[in-house]
Amino acid sequence: MDPSLFHYALNEDKTAGDRGFQCGSVIFSDRFAMLAAHCLLNFGAKPSTDSPNTIVIRDDTGYMANYAVRRYFSHPEYRYPLLYYDIAIAELSKYPPLMKQHGIHHSFRFCAFTYSARRVEYNFDKFGDSPACLGEEGTELTGASATSEGYGQTETGTTSNKLLTVNVTLISNEMCKSILNVNTSRRADLRARLYHSLQKGLNDQIVCSMGEYKESLDIWSGPCKGDSGGPLFINHGTADIGEERRQVLIDRS
Repeated sequence: MDPSLFHYALNEDKTAGDRGFQCGSVIFSDRFAMLAAHCLLNFGAKPSTDSPNTIVIRDDTGYMANYAVRRYFSHPEYRYPLLYYDIAIAELSKYPPLMKQHGIHHSFRFCAFTYSARRVEYNFDKFGDSPACLGEEGTELTGASATSEGYGQTETGTTSNKLLTVNVTLISNEMCKSILNVNTSRRADLRARLYHSLQKGLNDQIVCSMGEYKESLDIWSGPCKGDSGGPLFINHGTADIGEERRQVLIDRS
């Protein structure tokens, strides 16, 4: 995949050896990343000088870099646990040199420092990536094949240290509603949880997708806990016939 598209958010309140990610995010310019607003509840909406929050870019490449989150802009109409307006923007800044030398897995409580604004460097010939392309309003998505990525929980209940991908099919909200009604018909607890999250029903803010059924495990593939904020995108273009290849973001997990 395009290494610029997926990033994970990290803070230092984790045990040694744990990569400590909280959520995914998507960089769409050289200064800003998009993530889910509900991630800020655990990630920490107000970064302090002694407990920095981090977004890691170009993970698993020779150009991995850590960017501090300078500040957040959460949608003013977002209300937890509702799923509507669940979007936030993070403004990035580069860590000071002293912090970079100590690394992101060590304690940062050694001094006070200031964040210096610095843009993400993009050079396709060097890094092989670019900011994510944003989808256009009004595009028909039902039936399209898309890809979701993240470091969230797997079928074993554990999180992954490697970036995982899963292919899904985008479905209509009408079909999504029917599936949700069937899946919660005998689970009053799930139906109540669903109501608290979608009190206004499935509106045009919600994009539904359906993964693949794995018969051997009796589960459906798809985004899971820990994948929030990560990308849901469609691949455009075929390099073999000279077309420009693009990954177009249509939603976040």
